[in-house]
Amino acid sequence: MDSVQISSEVSFASQPFEIGAWTEGSAEQNARSSRQHREIDDTPPTGPVAELPDELDPRLHWIPSLRAVGARTDAIDLFERLRGAYSERHRHHQTVQYLSECLAGLARWREAAEHPHEVALAIWFKDAVYDPRRHDNEGCSARLAFNSLTAAGVDSEVARRVRDLVVATRHDSPPATRDGKLVVDIDLSYLAAGTERHAQAERNLRREMGHVTDFIYRRRRIEALKALAARLRIYQSDPVRVCLEAQARANIAATISRLQSRVLKPETLFQ
Repeated sequence: MDSVQISSEVSFASQPFEIGAWTEGSAEQNARSSRQHREIDDTPPTGPVAELPDELDPRLHWIPSLRAVGARTDAIDLFERLRGAYSERHRHHQTVQYLSECLAGLARWREAAEHPHEVALAIWFKDAVYDPRRHDNEGCSARLAFNSLTAAGVDSEVARRVRDLVVATRHDSPPATRDGKLVVDIDLSYLAAGTERHAQAERNLRREMGHVTDFIYRRRRIEALKALAARLRIYQSDPVRVCLEAQARANIAATISRLQSRVLKPETLFQ
């Protein structure tokens, strides 16, 4: 978030950082980072919002999902603030375009969900708090989801499930539930995008990590992509795996090859 103050004493070369598909760094490092930023403003800011895709019409996903989980309000003010959060100036990948694509993915694989409305709300909240220099974004977003949903009258058990789905997008352990698998798969679906869209996503991820040197970014991104490629399955939900697994592996291999072969610059990476 723009309002977050980052200490100048932090050495980003030695810190873990998020690079799209994986959270780098040990649990000890992540805990230390969380302590450094204990005072957290997890309220999504307001601001101008660009022209939005149809998937972000509140009548399509937001209002039906809130009503289905028992909310006493349509929470349009919160909806507008979340849309504004995805339009923050420092975002390049975690944007309204990405949010729209994730919601479209849910529409495509809805039958794989046990609680599809909870999955929809988790998608809305999973990147609500996002600062590329921080390592507790998912935790802050999860807390925001729980607090917002309970304030809207949603039962605490349902709100906890949505919170846990948001936490699952840390990608630090295999999700245990059908809904967790689907949310994580949708979060990684950009890896299987067509050539042009995937190239755009990689450039945008690099721009979000502009505070990291090319050498460090290239090394960490290669490590993260190799870790994904080493998995038996990148996508855990069967219908998503059938649709996306082969293309994602091809894109990952091509990206690793490019990163290994040249100095990384956002404007030249996929030329």
